[in-house]
Amino acid sequence: MASSLPAFTPSSFQYTQSPNASFQFAQTVDSTPEGKKWLEGEKDGWEVIETDKEPPASV
Repeated sequence: MASSLPAFTPSSFQYTQSPNASFQFAQTVDSTPEGKKWLEGEKDGWEVIETDKEPPASV
């Protein structure tokens, strides 16, 4: 079966645009709308999941 597959030929390296062009080094989480929304979860407290006590399929 393996002989019917084409040989692997790696493509060359290619530069791409940044997925977040406005990101700057040391930018804080609360400096973006998404980060502010994520931090809202801190007010309610974080859900703690103890993975050693959960069934393997649920983690």
